[in-house]
Amino acid sequence: MYLKDGSEKWLLIHIEVQGYFEKDFAKRMFIYNYRIFDRYNKEVVSLAILADPLPYFRPDKYEVSYWGFKHKFEFPIVKILDYKEKWAELEKSDNPFAIIVMAHLKEMETKQDINQRLFWKISLVKSLYKKGYGKKDILLLYKFIDWLVALPEDLGRRFHEEIIKYEEERKMPYITTAERIGIEKGIKQGIKEGLLKGVKLGLELKFGTEGLKIYPEIEEIDDVDVLEAISEAIRSAKNIEEIKEIYKNIK
Repeated sequence: MYLKDGSEKWLLIHIEVQGYFEKDFAKRMFIYNYRIFDRYNKEVVSLAILADPLPYFRPDKYEVSYWGFKHKFEFPIVKILDYKEKWAELEKSDNPFAIIVMAHLKEMETKQDINQRLFWKISLVKSLYKKGYGKKDILLLYKFIDWLVALPEDLGRRFHEEIIKYEEERKMPYITTAERIGIEKGIKQGIKEGLLKGVKLGLELKFGTEGLKIYPEIEEIDDVDVLEAISEAIRSAKNIEEIKEIYKNIK
C-alpha cells in the first residue's frame, strides 16, 4: 500500500470473524498477530468482525502488566449487531456490504422463527434485483445469503421456487434450476475449501510444524460439519494430543 506521503508500506491484514462468545478471544487475536509477524516478518494489522448476538461481547484489547513490565495489544472491532438501529440506512444503501450486514442481522433475529426466516431470505434476495445489481453481483450475493440464512429442505425449495418465479415476472432469468443446483454444490465445495484453509492456518499458528503433521488426514474429510468441529476444537485445544483425541472422536 502507499501512504499519504507517497511512500510504500507493506502490511499484512489479519481479519477475524467471530460469531460467538469466547472468553480468551482477545488473547487469541494477540497470539495470531505475533505468529503471523514471526512467520512473514512484516507488520500485521489485526481487526475483528463480531457477528455474535451478544451486545456486551466487545473484546478489543489484550493487556499484560507485571513488575513494571506492560504490554498492550489493541485492535479495532466492528459489531454487526450495532447496525440493527441503522436498518433504514442499510436498506437505502447500494453498497453490497449493506446486504451482507442485513443478512447477518436477520440470520440472528430469526433463529427461533423459521417462517420469518423464509420471509426475510426472500425479501433480501429480491432487493438485489430492485437495487439494479448486475447478474454477477446478484449471483455472488445470492450464494452468500443462501449459505448464511439456512432453511430446512422443504422451505429451501419454496425459497428457490419463489425467486425463480420472481425472476420470470421481471424477465431476468439469472438463477435457473440447473444453476441453483450448481450453486449449491459450489457453496458446499467453497465452504469445505475455506474450512480446510482455516484449519491448516490454525494448526500452524497454534502448534507450528507439529500441528501440520495431522493435516493430511483432515484434508481427506468431506463432511463439512466434521471440518467445522475440528476448526472449533483447534481454538480451545491446549496441545496436539488434545487435538488428536478430538479428531478421533469426531471422525
